[in-house]
Amino acid sequence: MTKSADEIYKAFSMLQSARGSLENRFNSFVREVSCVWDQSRHNQNHLLGMELTKSLENSRFEIALCGRTLQFAFTVGLTDEGQPRGCITCTTPDDRFEGSRAVIAVITFKINGDVEYPPKPTDFADSLQIDDTISAIYIISYCVYKVLRLKVVSS
Repeated sequence: MTKSADEIYKAFSMLQSARGSLENRFNSFVREVSCVWDQSRHNQNHLLGMELTKSLENSRFEIALCGRTLQFAFTVGLTDEGQPRGCITCTTPDDRFEGSRAVIAVITFKINGDVEYPPKPTDFADSLQIDDTISAIYIISYCVYKVLRLKVVSS
């Protein structure tokens, strides 16, 4: 569906206004994930053997597990309706092509923190919130599970 120029400019303006709030939600997500890793490290019990590397100045962080690295990078985008949303793209190195990355998942969330993707697990009563500890752990676990299920291409 073609949008009018005015609708497009309004969407850009809304996105610019919402960027700070969406970025704050992403930073809260990273803090929640970091808190879990810090607590597990303090107790000499690394969470499932995962290592976390933060780099908030680039709006990204990495997790390493079982010889695999997942990178999470934050951007902003628009829904089909032109509403602002945060996007966290999870990628891993793609061994088939030197220097390329395979997209594992694109986590999306609204300005109020409601997670659009991944879907809420069937055994969760509440909806996923990007800046909630349990939701953050689930989202990271979801991405790790997806990358561990990738078929390895042998040469």
